[in-house]
Amino acid sequence: MNLNFEKAIIKASESPFKWGINDCCTLILNALGNPVELPRPDYTDLKGALRFNKKYKWEIELEKLGFEKTILKNNVIALVEEKNFQCAHITFENYLYSMDLKKGLVKLPLSLFASNKKIFKCLSQPQQ
Repeated sequence: MNLNFEKAIIKASESPFKWGINDCCTLILNALGNPVELPRPDYTDLKGALRFNKKYKWEIELEKLGFEKTILKNNVIALVEEKNFQCAHITFENYLYSMDLKKGLVKLPLSLFASNKKIFKCLSQPQQ
C-alpha cells in the first residue's frame, strides 16, 4: 500500500469540511490511497458518522491491513477515542493534521502533544 500523506493533506485543504466527503474518515482513506479493503463513508451528517464509527473502528481496520501500533511521530495515523467517536488524524513533517467541522483542515505542531502522547493510538505501515 502506498501511503501519500502529502497528497491527502492537499486534497483535504481544497474543500470545506463535509460529512462523508471531506472529514477525518476521508482524510485517512486518501492518505492510504483509497484501498478497496476499507469501508467507504456512507453518511452525510453527524448521526450517520456516529453510526459508521460504531460499526467500523479504524484501529481494527488498519491492523487487518498489516498496520502496527507505534508511538506518536511523523507519518502515522493517530487515533483519539472520544466519548462516542474515534477521531482519526495523520502526522506529516512534524504536524498533526485533522479535519475540523468549522475550519476544515487544521494543522498543529506535533510538539504540542509531546507531554501527552498517550491520548493517541498510533498506527504505521510496517517498514518494507
